[in-house]
Amino acid sequence: MRRYCWCLFAICALGCGGGGGGNSGVTTAVTPATTVRRPTPGDSWTYNISGHTPAGNFDGQLVSSQSGEIFNGLSSVRDTESVTITSGASAGNIGISNQWYVLDPTQTHTIGIQQVGGVPLTVTSTTYNSPITITSNTSLSGQTTLSSGLVIDTTAAVIGAERVTVPAGTFDCWKISRTEVDSDGSRSTSTGWLPVQYGSVIKQIVNGSNTSGNYSFTQVLT
Repeated sequence: MRRYCWCLFAICALGCGGGGGGNSGVTTAVTPATTVRRPTPGDSWTYNISGHTPAGNFDGQLVSSQSGEIFNGLSSVRDTESVTITSGASAGNIGISNQWYVLDPTQTHTIGIQQVGGVPLTVTSTTYNSPITITSNTSLSGQTTLSSGLVIDTTAAVIGAERVTVPAGTFDCWKISRTEVDSDGSRSTSTGWLPVQYGSVIKQIVNGSNTSGNYSFTQVLT
C-alpha cells in the first residue's frame, strides 16, 4: 500500500478517500463548520481498512499519530502511519510511513516523506495559507517534489456536504473529491469526508493504479 499524505490532505481541508461506496450512513443538506482544526502533537486516529490489491482482498487497521520533531533543522509535526493487515492478502504488519510538515499560524507545507521500507526524503511542496477555511466552492491544487525526483500533482475540490455515521460517531462533513498523479505513472482518484473541527477525515475510499496494478480500499474512523 502506498503513502497518500493523508494528514496534509486533512490540514488543507481537502480530505482523502476514493470514488465509489454508496451512501450508507449519510444524510445530505447539512452545514459543516468552516475553520480547519490543525492536527497537533498528541493527536491520534485509528481506522478500519478493507480493500483489494492484485494480491487479493484484505482487511486491517491503520493508526495515524502526530508528534513534534526537528526535521532537517526545522521544527515540524510528524505524521506517523502504521498499517497492519489482519486477514486476506499480505496479512501481517506492513510497516510504518512518515510525513513531516511545517505548521505555523500563517502557513503549512510538507518538508519530508518516508515511504514504507524507504528512507526519509526531503520535499519541496506548495505552501498553503493557515489557518484554512473551507466553503462549498473551495478548491485547491498543489505539487510536491521529492528529493528522489518523484513529482506528485494533486487537485481537490469540495463537491458537497453530508452528515456521515462511522463507528467513531456521527459527523457533519465536507465531501471532497481528489486526484493525484505521480510522475512515475501512478494515479489515484478519491472522495473523502472531513469534519474540519475534528482535524482528520472520518471516511475515505480510494481507487488507483501503480506499477503493481489496480487497487482500492475503504478507510473508516473507529
